[in-house]
Amino acid sequence: PADPSLASLPGHFAQPWDLAADRHNMVYVADPGAIGADGRWSGGRGQRFTPDGALDIAFTTRLLAQHTAPAAPAGVVIASLSAGDPQADRLLILDRQPPRLLAYTLDGDCDAEATARWSQVVGDEGAPTGIAHANGVLYVADAATGRVALFDDLGNFLGFATGTDGSVAGIALDCRGRLTVHPGAGSVRRSLGLPTFAECGA
Repeated sequence: PADPSLASLPGHFAQPWDLAADRHNMVYVADPGAIGADGRWSGGRGQRFTPDGALDIAFTTRLLAQHTAPAAPAGVVIASLSAGDPQADRLLILDRQPPRLLAYTLDGDCDAEATARWSQVVGDEGAPTGIAHANGVLYVADAATGRVALFDDLGNFLGFATGTDGSVAGIALDCRGRLTVHPGAGSVRRSLGLPTFAECGA
């Protein structure tokens, strides 16, 4: 917003970093808030909007009321933990304070089992900057290490993406499911490490 004081109002943002849409075209926005001189984030929250852009206040209220509410959500994806079962869809939120990955139902209720399963995804010393999910693989970008780690839907570590050149500010998957990495400056790179352009995607 032009007026920073509006950022705390429902439906407004401090600095939205990421968004995702579910199969009903509801849009989820991750906003880590503002970072202070002490390096701490404040005012972060996740919000949901209807396909026509209206704020779903009930969802935001439910999310913030839980003890697992993200303090500085930096990334958000919709992951299906069971193919073909809409009830298995989960909202995954990457939190930066503390670094962790949280799992919720699409109604905003914490899924403690899934959250525990993903507990190893983000290390205590990490600086997570983004997540992406496709075809049963979760990609987690970590600015502290400059690497993108891969996990399956059970939280098992699969390895690291190659060609990130030690710097990663954000990640996304194009319409063919290929990993693209933004190093923070310069060209977007595919996982093979070559500067490229996005043929499609967001």
